[in-house]
Amino acid sequence: MKAHYEMKVPGYLLRMGASYFSNRILKYDTKTGPKTFKVTGGVPQGSVLGPLLWNIMYDGLLKLELPNEVKLVAYPDDVAVVVVAKHFEEITFAFDATIEKISHWMNTVRLQLAEHKTEAVLVTGRKRLETITLQVGAHEITSQPSLRYLGVMIDARLNFKQQAQHVGAKASVVRATLSRLMPYIGGPKQRRRALLTSVVTSVLTYGIHLGRCA
Repeated sequence: MKAHYEMKVPGYLLRMGASYFSNRILKYDTKTGPKTFKVTGGVPQGSVLGPLLWNIMYDGLLKLELPNEVKLVAYPDDVAVVVVAKHFEEITFAFDATIEKISHWMNTVRLQLAEHKTEAVLVTGRKRLETITLQVGAHEITSQPSLRYLGVMIDARLNFKQQAQHVGAKASVVRATLSRLMPYIGGPKQRRRALLTSVVTSVLTYGIHLGRCA
């Protein structure tokens, strides 16, 4: 609700929001019978308002004052810290300052950073592939040749070869799976072949526009 106040949301909407979060009960089945659990926090999963409420709360993270070398990219709870600098020392300094501010903000909204899930890739045009080690809480994160972010393989050269290999393999699996269904739904008629082609094309072209931006 604090985020709503900061965005100057009208009072009647605040009251509606407060009502939306009240009396939330989780019902579930167990071996001994049905149980209930009173939910006192968190964004309602699978709800219509859930994504909007999450964006309102998460907006505070994107408004943090960070070093000039740093930009945050978020969707929806996956955050990428992009640091643009020439020297390792500058990258480390900017990253450490950013992680400290992010961790502090998360504590204020009672969220926890998944330190063990943090990954890094060092994008460089140098001939020799280099690595950098960054500190995230109690974990040391060493940069990898590539990482997957929002379904896209981002590599150290930004040539997206790993992405092409990844979507190619995925498209082959999807095509084979759907093809096996054809005999059970009346065979490969024109409309079904068109649907199969459309699905495979969607898999192959996912994130393709990034190659033009690299």
